[in-house]
Amino acid sequence: MTDLGLYLHIPFCRAICSYCDFYKMQAKTPRIRQYVDYIIKEIDLQEKRFLNANEPFKPTTLYIGGGTPSFIPLSDFKRLLERLNQWFSLETLKEFTIEANPEDLTSEFIDLCKHHHVSRLSIGVQSFNPLAHQVLKRKSVFSDLAKQIDMLKKAGFTNFNLDLMFGIPGMDLESVKEDLELFLSLEPTHMSCYSLILEERTLLYHQYLNDQFKPIDEDLEANIYQLIKETLTCHGFNHYETSNFARAGYESLHNLIYWNNERYLGIGAGSSSYLNDVRWKTVSNLDQYFALLDQGIIGREEEVKLSKPDQMKEEVMLGLRKTKGISLEVFRSKYGEEFLRIFPQSKDLIEQGYLRIENDYLMLNPEYHFLANYVLRKLI
Repeated sequence: MTDLGLYLHIPFCRAICSYCDFYKMQAKTPRIRQYVDYIIKEIDLQEKRFLNANEPFKPTTLYIGGGTPSFIPLSDFKRLLERLNQWFSLETLKEFTIEANPEDLTSEFIDLCKHHHVSRLSIGVQSFNPLAHQVLKRKSVFSDLAKQIDMLKKAGFTNFNLDLMFGIPGMDLESVKEDLELFLSLEPTHMSCYSLILEERTLLYHQYLNDQFKPIDEDLEANIYQLIKETLTCHGFNHYETSNFARAGYESLHNLIYWNNERYLGIGAGSSSYLNDVRWKTVSNLDQYFALLDQGIIGREEEVKLSKPDQMKEEVMLGLRKTKGISLEVFRSKYGEEFLRIFPQSKDLIEQGYLRIENDYLMLNPEYHFLANYVLRKLI
């Protein structure tokens, strides 16, 4: 029995945000409908693959992300969900998440989600501040979202995430406090808080190269991160991963599959997978994706077979993102190795106070969560 996470990528957006480097595009309805036709073709091929391999398929979580999945026509979304339910029962999933933009949270969309057993929504808010809207090229109106969240709750949705972005030029500690108050008033069960990062192939990066954009001071960014941590934990959220906070029992089960370095299958152009010690990405170019599927082929790019040392390094890079850290017992069981022998640098980092061992877990000291990347560079 193969237990894993299943991810579906929908690469379409109503508008392109200035900071986003995920595979996405703007497209008209016929192109979107064509993509849904082909993602269903890929599902057909994947179903046959698992049957022929005598490998019963049992996803524990399903995450439909993008892009903006909620943007596609509801009739196309419906037939995609119906096809998935023919493959395996959506009702049996431990968690079923769909990413949505606030403007897409209509009563029709909510009804469709309820009918197909969606258990969790991840809503891309980012910020209610006009300065953020100007920088990010997206706008969230608090009064509108408050009404939509009320509709969600009345429909029985109790589990939803809100994305908050910080580190935006012009937004000081007071501005972030105001954002946090508004976010918390909506009573989310989960919050993902990301610092604005300059990624290549984005509008912001182009502006940066042309001296039209300047990132905020690192000390201010660190202070904002500390403010977010303190505010959310004081309001009953568990800080369980570098950028993620959840009320008890509402941690993202699907994302924990990634951070625990477990197996997952990606479906759709530009999606990523990790199975049988191989990481790969499905081809991103839509025309190439379609042409290969017409030949019965799911095209791959960036395919890498991970050696045991590679797998152990990834275990560290992903596991230390969790505030609980890395289970030394699980590491020993998975790889047959002692962590401190494979990564002797960890002893120095423990002596320096960056890391600590508690109840057989190796973890970052809380005061250094913001410096996670620095510690990882020292460790690996």
